[in-house]
Amino acid sequence: MNILNKEETQSKRRPGKSLFWIILAIAVSALVITLVIVFMVRRGEVEARRQSELGQQEATVNVVTYTLAPRTISNRINLPGTIEPWIKLNVVSQVAGEILEKRAREGGMVVGEEALAVIDSRKYQNAYASARASLESALASQKRIAELYKDELASKSDLDAINATVENYRAAMENAALDLEHCVIRAPIPGIVNRVFIDTGQVLGLNQEVAEILQIDPVKVSVGIPESDVSAVRGLDDFTVTVSALGGENFTGEKYFLSKTADPMARLYNLEILVNNPDARILPDMFARVDIVKQTVADAVVLPLYAVTSNDEHTVMVEKEGRVSVRQVSLGIVEGFNVQITAGLEFGEAVVIVGQKQVADGQKVTVIRNVSDPALVMK
Repeated sequence: MNILNKEETQSKRRPGKSLFWIILAIAVSALVITLVIVFMVRRGEVEARRQSELGQQEATVNVVTYTLAPRTISNRINLPGTIEPWIKLNVVSQVAGEILEKRAREGGMVVGEEALAVIDSRKYQNAYASARASLESALASQKRIAELYKDELASKSDLDAINATVENYRAAMENAALDLEHCVIRAPIPGIVNRVFIDTGQVLGLNQEVAEILQIDPVKVSVGIPESDVSAVRGLDDFTVTVSALGGENFTGEKYFLSKTADPMARLYNLEILVNNPDARILPDMFARVDIVKQTVADAVVLPLYAVTSNDEHTVMVEKEGRVSVRQVSLGIVEGFNVQITAGLEFGEAVVIVGQKQVADGQKVTVIRNVSDPALVMK
């Protein structure tokens, strides 16, 4: 009997014990869930704080800026040219004969009327003496016939005939005098004897080359002008000529002549420029470059080309108070590595010229250097 009562008693207590374990499991689960929620919240707060700190510590890019100031820019073309003597003259013999003296030397300077060579003149002296004697005889006859005509002892035809004879002999004597004078071959212009074609003892023929004389002060620079630039060149008077053979030295030239017709092959209009050459340093056939300024704009906004980004539009990076912004611009004249900005920028603004490709619109930057001239960036 006692055994039955004990078993009944234990069986009545079992439901209470199971309920305890159920409640305990629920409590533990709730605690775990709460801890997970708290962890996620704390993690979110930490991440938010980290993102906030990153925003406050935004990375900056070092840049160099150029403060815009008025500058001059020109629309110019640079064309090749050749240097020619102002005058190139070949001296020829005007009488034939043997050369007794050769006075010209290649490379020597001569003045006007200076003797280059002397031809044997004996034959021409004889011809002159003969012509002079004939003239003197004719003059005496003319005098006698004129007196006879005055006394009506000679006819008008006799007087006309002797007058004509006198003039013929006078012309013959003058020609003989010219031939005698031409026995001394002289330089017709001052200049440099570039070449000599004769030698002592040589027998010259008529119109045979004796020497080549160059006048190279001034010199003449010839350059071909494209049709599209003729109008601009027509209104110009001064040009800059650069001679490579003289270390790239620049000379100022003046417009002398612009052809009215183009070369049929090259379709270029020939421009001749006068360049003074008092020390004869510039020599014929040297190559030159002619700088032709078609247009000049003063007080212009000018940037180096590399500061401008060109895709569908032209843009630059403008810096203000430590941040950059994209600015669309319009371009004008290009000169070398510089370009005129016709719209989009104003004087006094700072434009990024180094580092502009590493920044985005609105990004913070550090200006490590500001220059007043883009050329100073490399210094």
